[in-house]
Amino acid sequence: MKRTQIMLLAQLRKTPIIQIACKNAGIARSTYYEWYKKDLVFRKEADKAMNEGIQLVNDLAESKVIAGIKDDNVTLTIFWLKNHHDTYRDKLQLSSTKPKEEALSKEEQKLVERALALINKSTNPKKR
Repeated sequence: MKRTQIMLLAQLRKTPIIQIACKNAGIARSTYYEWYKKDLVFRKEADKAMNEGIQLVNDLAESKVIAGIKDDNVTLTIFWLKNHHDTYRDKLQLSSTKPKEEALSKEEQKLVERALALINKSTNPKKR
């Protein structure tokens, strides 16, 4: 692996933004994408470095959230609870009255056909 590639990977681990990492490593973005496209070893290492960089930023962000909670920031407290405590999560409930493999009844098929015809008419005014 080239010295500049190693420098770039180190930059991605610190700041997982390709444009900034390339600038700090002294190469063009197009060079990064060329290496990424043609060099499988570099691609694997770049993906790994990017993931490490993202983890670093996530850890930094989480530490800021925790610091904000300690400082009685209500918004950050709510954010934390909604994302880490089941009682406070936004809930989406899905229910089904029929198993997926059950076919539509003839009446349901007719309703679907009518709905599709109405949609077709509204999107194609010449067919009215």
